[in-house]
Amino acid sequence: DKLSALVKKDSELKDFEEPATVTKAERLMEAMEAAVKEAEASQSALGDVIRLAKPGREELRAAAQYYPLMYFVDKNFSSTMQTCSGAIVGKPIVGESMDGCASACDFAIHSCVGFSYFGTGSTSLCFLFSGLKSAVYYTGCKEIKTVENKNSLLQKKE
Repeated sequence: DKLSALVKKDSELKDFEEPATVTKAERLMEAMEAAVKEAEASQSALGDVIRLAKPGREELRAAAQYYPLMYFVDKNFSSTMQTCSGAIVGKPIVGESMDGCASACDFAIHSCVGFSYFGTGSTSLCFLFSGLKSAVYYTGCKEIKTVENKNSLLQKKE
């Protein structure tokens, strides 16, 4: 809209022999250049948001290459429900499968070392981590199975 308005103003200019008209035309050209740069920045930011919404192609069984964090701490608790904290890569991803979350981590190969995944389908939440600082494992939770037959930390109505 901004660029269209500037083009319309440009088409209204007449008599380029007048110094004032030439000066107005030069100011319009400068404004157009700034509007184009602004539009390019907005387009780039939109691309980042779109990549976050759908980070890349989901590879089936991509999650199989990742181990639960407790596997590296105490294998006896690797099947318990766990949460972790650390430096996050990007923003949380919503609505991906666990394989989609793992694929997003694989796609961010130089910055992602692991992920935390909660939920299933459109209610899922995925956090990618560049490093892990702490972990909590839950041994007293009643085991709840999800559609994917995995443990879940989300409460469900029964």
